Amino acid sequence: MIVLEFFLKLIGLGVSPVTYLRAQRLNAVRRDIKIAETDALVMETAARWGFCHSSYFTASYKKLFGELPSATRQRHTRITPRTSQD
Repeated sequence: MIVLEFFLKLIGLGVSPVTYLRAQRLNAVRRDIKIAETDALVMETAARWGFCHSSYFTASYKKLFGELPSATRQRHTRITPRTSQD
């Protein structure tokens, strides 16, 4: 399927291309948070996926997944979170 057809199909489903791409990036951040084996901060992960403003990222994440990104990290991490002394 060519790109134009794909985006027209999204629009027909009531999803704008921008909304679709944002959801893809948010899902990528969520996946990375869940499988992180380092103590990278959530915003470092979000920044790698193009989210530069923490409040915008957090609000978008909560709207899509119904929880804060830090809650996802807490449920899926097996490491000790980074502290301010580190």
